[in-house]
Amino acid sequence: MNRLPPLKLVVVSLCFSSSLLGCATAGQDENSPEPAQKSDAKQDQQPASDPAEDPAEDPPAPAQPAADPSTLTVTGTLTYTELPRTKSVEAYLGKEFTLVDAKGTEHNLKSSDTVSHEELVGRSGHTVTVTCTPYPERQPQPHEQAPMGAPGQGTMPRPAGCTVTALATAP
Repeated sequence: MNRLPPLKLVVVSLCFSSSLLGCATAGQDENSPEPAQKSDAKQDQQPASDPAEDPAEDPPAPAQPAADPSTLTVTGTLTYTELPRTKSVEAYLGKEFTLVDAKGTEHNLKSSDTVSHEELVGRSGHTVTVTCTPYPERQPQPHEQAPMGAPGQGTMPRPAGCTVTALATAP
């Protein structure tokens, strides 16, 4: 009977169990792709499909925008506040541009492809009419760094706001 020394047996067992559990081993990074043998085996198991044979699987149609997306038009005073270039609660909340309407409601604004950051900075302090697409408050992803909220409440959510799609000087 051929027996392995106890230390070598432990190392072999750990390497085998870590590969089964998907853990990275000493020579493998967590982000590195799987070994070629495993990916080849997965490809061999999947039958090749011919798109002409399966009419039910048409290529997905390009996403078309909704006819009338939910937009918001608000008139008020635009204020620009430069965010600190460090990790801080202010930078995390991202309240760089705010618009205060006639009712005193504060709207958190973000630039977009159609209205640039520079355009918003240039209109700071002016009364403007903004058309924007609202977005909801959201919790950070588990892998993101975020400041802690109140004790026992977990991380702070990112605040709701509006992505500016049109900007005009108010009459």
